[in-house]
Amino acid sequence: MTYGENAGAIHDELVALLRHHRVQQRIGGRGTYSVPESTTREQREQLGRVIRRYRHAVLVWCSQALHATGDKTRPARAPSRRTPEEQLGCLLGEVVRAGPGDLRLVELLATPHEFELVTRWQSAARAAALGEHDFPAGVNRGRLSEAENRTVVRDAAQVVRALAVLDTRYALIPGWKAMAHHNQLARVASEVADTLRTSREARGVDRLGHRKRAERLLPGGERGVALALLAQHNLILELTQLPTALNLRRVMRLQALASQDAGRLAGASEPDLAAAFLERSAVYRQLLSDCRNLAGTLGAGEGAVMEGHRVLAALDAAEPATGPQAGRLDALRRLFSATDARISVLIEAGMTNRDYFVGVTVPRLGTTQVAGVRQARVRYMPADTQPRNTILPLVRERLRPPAAVGTDATSGFDRSELGQVLSLQPRPGPHR
Repeated sequence: MTYGENAGAIHDELVALLRHHRVQQRIGGRGTYSVPESTTREQREQLGRVIRRYRHAVLVWCSQALHATGDKTRPARAPSRRTPEEQLGCLLGEVVRAGPGDLRLVELLATPHEFELVTRWQSAARAAALGEHDFPAGVNRGRLSEAENRTVVRDAAQVVRALAVLDTRYALIPGWKAMAHHNQLARVASEVADTLRTSREARGVDRLGHRKRAERLLPGGERGVALALLAQHNLILELTQLPTALNLRRVMRLQALASQDAGRLAGASEPDLAAAFLERSAVYRQLLSDCRNLAGTLGAGEGAVMEGHRVLAALDAAEPATGPQAGRLDALRRLFSATDARISVLIEAGMTNRDYFVGVTVPRLGTTQVAGVRQARVRYMPADTQPRNTILPLVRERLRPPAAVGTDATSGFDRSELGQVLSLQPRPGPHR
């Protein structure tokens, strides 16, 4: 599951709930003469408690989204000096700390419900519970661009605004309790959503999030390409964080060697596949040559290097493609394309954020000596400031797969539908 899948599920369920009117009838309450009452007041009160528990799970997701994308370096400020995003995060924190009640979410998520309205809330709570794993797995301020950060904040603000509208609509449910700071939450969430409405959506964040690692081997103790598939899958998961320049070069070198071995395995039985593998190996060798002066100590990447060694060792021990092995090589090609897209994003983000630097020779002697000869001094400059930098053109034109060029604009769920439904709802009143 990715952030886009979980957030999209929450948005879809809220859109359906916002289109549900006459809430009392939808949980068996008194309706028109043709819709008899099918539940008692006590049963509707219990259903209201269940819905409130599901609502709290979605509020927790919103609070964690704002906490993950917030600036932790800023000291706490007085309410009058907070930004709308900070004020929304503080209000949500107070609502979450107030407690969900006496119902356990784990048991409710597995409980079947008779009414569609309650089932919709259950689906939203399930997506929110799964989405909580996305924020420590890459959807946070340390790993997102500014545009992606604003996209996550706007998603959370839209969800809070939708919950405030539903909170007012459910007021007639017996024993219903509105959210704490209801009016303030509605007003601040609307302000945040309206402020970020004109900003460009960065849908690349929809591809990030928590993914399950494939550590278990396939049945039958298979090795070779089957083991390489698992290791390559795990390598992509390890590349959710920016690697250091040294580990980036190590990963590229291992990918070049792995592609060369994959081309050997394809051989004469799959000439087109072998040519694609060898072309990829050549691209990585050229990129590795261009990155020889790249420096940067921020980041990680040790896990990706380890998985890269596992891929290479598995392909070295594999036999040429015969029978089902050929199909696995095609699956490996698809994983290679996903790896190329991820490495392209990391390199571009590292250079745009100036986490990577390029060594530039200056006309001055340095302190380093090789065989008694003093070498020229090298000064490291931001990679995006060098006009002769050939890394980005190579990444954009040859490494990045063609299908990944337009993913930022086309991938992810439709965020406009929830905004359109909310635009038809009454706006929160002015602050008194």
